[in-house]
Amino acid sequence: MNETEYPSYAEIQRQLAPKLDEIRRATDYAQYEDPPLAAINYRQIVREKGVSGASPAQPEAAAAQMLQETFQFLRDVLEHPSEGLKSRYKRLGWGVPRGKKVVRKATSAGYLIVDEVKNPNYGGGRPRSVPRLAPKGTQFLEAYASRK
Repeated sequence: MNETEYPSYAEIQRQLAPKLDEIRRATDYAQYEDPPLAAINYRQIVREKGVSGASPAQPEAAAAQMLQETFQFLRDVLEHPSEGLKSRYKRLGWGVPRGKKVVRKATSAGYLIVDEVKNPNYGGGRPRSVPRLAPKGTQFLEAYASRK
């Protein structure tokens, strides 16, 4: 072979064959088996959105809690019809994300209608969101109260 030429693939294999055979004989290859445990779902551990936690009964508990929160909110709307959302959240001891979730669920179910009302005392500004019961919401309140 000339000094300026590169060796071919076949020539490299021929030269390295004894060394590679020695390495292959000295190598212990691991035998992999199926893991004894099921794969870990990290989303359950870090509790990402949309992934249930530990027990299969948790969705039922979450649904019951959502039902209770919806009832509390609709009852508050019935008792204090002219109040805005912020004062309701404060009275119920809820944060804004929790309150918005309940309002969104109740509105999408047809129990609640949210009206935007301009405050006559201020010249401008943002209108208040004032919820009111839809007829279906009144039926829900009556049915939920009568089941207890």
